[in-house]
Amino acid sequence: MRGLDERDDLQLVHAAQHGEAEAFNVLVLRHRRTVYHTIVGLLGDAEDAEDICQDVFIKAYESLGSFRAGSSFYTWIYRIAIQLKPE
Repeated sequence: MRGLDERDDLQLVHAAQHGEAEAFNVLVLRHRRTVYHTIVGLLGDAEDAEDICQDVFIKAYESLGSFRAGSSFYTWIYRIAIQLKPE
């Protein structure tokens, strides 16, 4: 069996959907910097971006069962970030 960090995102999502919590942690570590910088770019505020970034991954974890492989994991969490972004 390959190590968690050797799996691609879709393999990690599948593992996390089947109860492998560490797989989701790898996804967070892989994407948190990009999500954070994306949110900073949208908001222009680093402190608010930190809070929203955390909320994005909480929402993603809670909604993991609804992820479909029709898009990349990053595209999916980007959509979550846009939905959570304050107006």
